[in-house]
Amino acid sequence: PRYDEYHNFGSTSKFPAYMAAGVPVLVTNRYAYICELVSKYGVGFQFKTHGEVAEIASRMTNAEYQTLRRNALELGKKVRDGYFFKTAVARAMERLGAK
Repeated sequence: PRYDEYHNFGSTSKFPAYMAAGVPVLVTNRYAYICELVSKYGVGFQFKTHGEVAEIASRMTNAEYQTLRRNALELGKKVRDGYFFKTAVARAMERLGAK
């Protein structure tokens, strides 16, 4: 459990690099936050056991991979352009009553 906690937070710092490169991700469902991002943006697959990885990879079609790749590139562009940072600052300022 302590390793999972470390990897859950440490993996989030690597996530944008994979997105910027257009590389879909396979993530264990023990990393709740990253799984949420993967599902929300359609940039990869989740797995419970490492044995599932080969099954997921073997049944993935080229079209599915290209869709995941396109989604990853789009998300990576948003990250590079500062979309999420700008949105967070704008929401914080709005809550503080600043315009």
